Amino acid sequence: RVRRVAAVPEGEVFNRNAASPDGSAVFVADYSSHDIRRVEVATGEVTTLVDSLDADEAAQFDGPAGIAISPDGSALFVADSSNDKIRRVEV
Repeated sequence: RVRRVAAVPEGEVFNRNAASPDGSAVFVADYSSHDIRRVEVATGEVTTLVDSLDADEAAQFDGPAGIAISPDGSALFVADSSNDKIRRVEV
């Protein structure tokens, strides 16, 4: 059985995603918009955890290309490709 959880905005590129340990959420590295998003599996609600347009310069992503979640679900590790960094995001 396959069902749609959330709609993807047209023209957006999502390189990677990571599921929370309990399966309730999926975290998405939005390469095109340079943001990190959370999708609630049960409802399909999408929230932006890190909005690079609103973040200060030190927290801005530029091409997040990979994402992983810690075993306890408390942090995301994001490959920020154009900034040549691995960033930690508390969730």
